[in-house]
Amino acid sequence: MTMVPIKPSSLLVKGLRVERIHNLNLFKFTPELSDRMNELLDKKKADTPTLL
Repeated sequence: MTMVPIKPSSLLVKGLRVERIHNLNLFKFTPELSDRMNELLDKKKADTPTLL
């Protein structure tokens, strides 16, 4: 079995930050990435019919 390393996209490198709190590394989205994710979710919701 050959292991192929996966390279993170540039968005992840620019869109995530690490904060150290009480010996824990927390990964958080930057405000820009969070806004983009919310925009994509809103588009997805608008394209999907709901039953409610």
